[in-house]
Amino acid sequence: MRQQYPNPPIREAVCEFRYQEDGHWDWAAPGLVYSALSNEFPQRLADEIPPTPVAPSVESPNLSSPGLQQLEMRFVPQRPLRFWRESDESGFIAVAPYRLGIHHFRPYPSWERFSEIIGKGARAYRDVLSPTKVQRIGLRYINDINLGRRFVGLEEFFDFYPFVGQNIPQTLSRFHCLVQIDFEDGRDSLTLQIANAPQPEEGNAQVILDLDYFLARPDTFELTETTKWLETAHANLENVFEGCLKDSARALFR
Repeated sequence: MRQQYPNPPIREAVCEFRYQEDGHWDWAAPGLVYSALSNEFPQRLADEIPPTPVAPSVESPNLSSPGLQQLEMRFVPQRPLRFWRESDESGFIAVAPYRLGIHHFRPYPSWERFSEIIGKGARAYRDVLSPTKVQRIGLRYINDINLGRRFVGLEEFFDFYPFVGQNIPQTLSRFHCLVQIDFEDGRDSLTLQIANAPQPEEGNAQVILDLDYFLARPDTFELTETTKWLETAHANLENVFEGCLKDSARALFR
């Protein structure tokens, strides 16, 4: 993330706002937000909100199935609008009651470009609905890292991985490691996960590195601080992402 890799491993980048349910919602709002964004996101679809993968809590992780399938799936019953980019369908903006999501898939452009899109979406929502408080802001990057060979020790590529002591068999068929880290004096938190992904057809090992940074104490946050918060969140995400990697992993993205 800090470096501009020619082949970044980002599968999906997501910025989500969950606003306080204070009665400001109006079902005319999605259409009005769409009007403000239609030049860049002209494809308008009404659908059930896609399930959002959410990291299980540290207290009770769900370990019933491999890879990202271990994550909880939360649903919102309302039918939001999704506005897709027409040129390459590399992203969409979703508007639902008290929620705004900005999604970008491959090819990921840059943080400068993604943050510009986030700003457009947030301003359009704000101009229509005038929210006053947030329950949560999250900035998340899900990375698919193909190691280019059959499974080898994770320590060759990463500085974050599950440790298995010498007295335990080393032949891992599945793995999933999760930690939660506090930032900015506890105002923010990061859920950091690494897990194995299903084997691609060529048989190379593939690892999912998932970083979900979020506002943990919304009572201390003002909406006027959103841009500053996003820049801080991204800087902290960059540092952790680079801290997870060894040079052998970085070479895969160049």
